[in-house]
Amino acid sequence: MTMTQKIDQLTPEQEALIPVYREKWRRIVRSTERIDQEKATEAIREIYAFCGRKEPKILFFDSPHAALELVLSKIGISFWSNEIGRPLSEKIQAGTKTTVERQTRTELDAKFGEDFRNTLREAFNVWYPLEGLLRGISHPSIIQRDLDQPGTLKYKFFNDKFCNYLSSEEQAYTISFYDFCISVLNCNYCPESSWSVFQTIAESLYWIFPYENICFTCDRPRILLFDVENRLHAEGEPAIQFVDGYSLFSYQGVTLPRKTGDSASQSITV
Repeated sequence: MTMTQKIDQLTPEQEALIPVYREKWRRIVRSTERIDQEKATEAIREIYAFCGRKEPKILFFDSPHAALELVLSKIGISFWSNEIGRPLSEKIQAGTKTTVERQTRTELDAKFGEDFRNTLREAFNVWYPLEGLLRGISHPSIIQRDLDQPGTLKYKFFNDKFCNYLSSEEQAYTISFYDFCISVLNCNYCPESSWSVFQTIAESLYWIFPYENICFTCDRPRILLFDVENRLHAEGEPAIQFVDGYSLFSYQGVTLPRKTGDSASQSITV
């Protein structure tokens, strides 16, 4: 039996398309246009149906901070612990990202080999995901003290319940890689619904906190600024600002308190 010879490199034309696909998805997920609530609602319905779940109650918020402020401050932990139902982010990931990843990885390894696949994947791993700033963006100041003390009820609730989220930026570097593999390298993907839902998360949503009964949906920021090295950065103004006014200052990728951010260029050396 003759073994199929593996390809050990991309063609120049294929290599030239790597930055094209990276930038395509970077531009999509870093849009500062407000999400279309009709499209977002349809996307959430599609995601829940894909997971075999009934349509949830969908609540829209101007920022992730606003969503958590409502849940943890105005409504109360004991009520929401029962009402929102079980977290679904892992189930959604397993049905979309993991399914596409498994199929495409098998094809890549057959055509190119595992080492080549890992090297190619690194070419797309140049993102600075915003989900790493979840803590800085989302924690309301009135509960910050409790959240900084492991073992408290609010700390446990936050980690059990609200580390359940999906962000478009988090998905996008993976999607850009598989979009390249599917569109340029002609890798098959199965089923098509997994790939469709996976893309929907990045295209139509920003941050969602998906639970069985309720999906908290957050709008995109109205301001999102980066430096030439692709790090969150602004001097004398927010690097991220949401429509409700909630802001985050950052200097060369370092998150700053507001009073420092106002004069970052004079006071911070990184």
